[in-house]
Amino acid sequence: MNLSLLERRIRDGDLSREAARFLLDCRGECEWLDYKEVLKLETDEQVCSFGKDVLAMKNVGGGYIVVGVRDKTWAPVGIASPLPYDGKLLRDQVRKATGLDLDVDIVHHEVSIAEGQRLVALILVRSSKKRSRRRIPTLTIRDFCAGKPFGIRRGEIYVRNGSSTEKVGSTSDLEDLLDALEDQAQSDALEMDAVPSPFAIEDGLYRLLERGYENFIGRGDLRSSLEAAVTQDPRIWIINVHGPGGVGKSALVNWLAYEFYRKRTFEAILQLTAKESVLTESGIRLYSRSLYSLENLLDQVFLLFEHEPSGDLQSKKALAIDLLSAWRTLIVLDNMETVSDGRILTFIQQLPPRCQSKVVLTSRHKTAGWELPIPVPELNILETENFLTIKSKELAVAFPISSQIVERVSTASGGLPLAIQWIIGQYKLSKDINTVLKTVTEKDSPVLEYSFRNIWRLLRERRDNFSRGIG
Repeated sequence: MNLSLLERRIRDGDLSREAARFLLDCRGECEWLDYKEVLKLETDEQVCSFGKDVLAMKNVGGGYIVVGVRDKTWAPVGIASPLPYDGKLLRDQVRKATGLDLDVDIVHHEVSIAEGQRLVALILVRSSKKRSRRRIPTLTIRDFCAGKPFGIRRGEIYVRNGSSTEKVGSTSDLEDLLDALEDQAQSDALEMDAVPSPFAIEDGLYRLLERGYENFIGRGDLRSSLEAAVTQDPRIWIINVHGPGGVGKSALVNWLAYEFYRKRTFEAILQLTAKESVLTESGIRLYSRSLYSLENLLDQVFLLFEHEPSGDLQSKKALAIDLLSAWRTLIVLDNMETVSDGRILTFIQQLPPRCQSKVVLTSRHKTAGWELPIPVPELNILETENFLTIKSKELAVAFPISSQIVERVSTASGGLPLAIQWIIGQYKLSKDINTVLKTVTEKDSPVLEYSFRNIWRLLRERRDNFSRGIG
């Protein structure tokens, strides 16, 4: 868990779905993060406990309470229905227990995990953004059930200490705790600034990139075929997932990496990408590239297995092969068409039979070698409709879905999921479906960066127009 990233989200007041997914992926509690499987405020004891938790978080700089996560195992089991509390009711309960008006908000999100969709509640406890003001603790100002073991007495100071809510006896105890927290957060920030990590998952021998999607839609047969291709034939160790830009290759292999991570199919997973930009519903944004060259790939292997090799390139290649032969490892190399170093493909093609590792690479074209090819086709009409329905709901867009609109979207997008998602995002901004669909093929459209099919269709139409003397 990176405390610097967590602190930044608290400071920004982030209650987005992305924040919920980030918090679930932390898989551990700290002073700024508390998991609860359920939250009930029906008895005085429950109100006291919640009031103490909120005050304790406020005193350490704020934090999150995530409801729908099982204690100790951190399993995101979800909640059956939204909690019957809004921000005002939660603040009222805190005031009832402590006498204090504290800043508390709540949202609900459906988050996609391996087991499916899970509804979770995200409660944000805000505090002062100025660290100097956190040095002044907030004390309870009333008695509530003071005569009972769980009760609260006027003048008490509550703090989070690790994963627990505790009462402290003095402000010096609070200062010591805050010093330790701030030192750790600063250390995490320095490490992040010095060597930015591209990985969303850093767990033992697993290094996975951001999923890049909330919910993987459709492609059931294709997913099954890819999973079988990787696991069933030991003689095949390179799988080439290929197709036009924006068709969903990266999302497909991301799903595969996270599925194998969930099942622990491999002892180690290393996922790298040569991608420098991605198309989103709002346009093109930069992406954190993590694959450049053969030396870079070897360095990532050594970092994964905590080795510090020395010597020339041949020695390093030999050590990498030994490591990949000792551990059953999945290596995912995304966007290989943008890598100019052909030695990477040569290296993985020459892995010896004793090697236990598998390599999944994505590219816009099929490689010339003998790797097992897995083509990723464009979405058909039914798949396009399904994608529009689910993605529109996920993005909270009232997209006009009809058979005619679906057909027009399919034609304009070329059946490319990224292009369809971009169309949904543009419609959310303009509410003009005709203009959005027309914009897809304009020369400045970012979709053309990712859609070879649209590029060639546009060129063909211009050629035909030129032949007819129109353009």
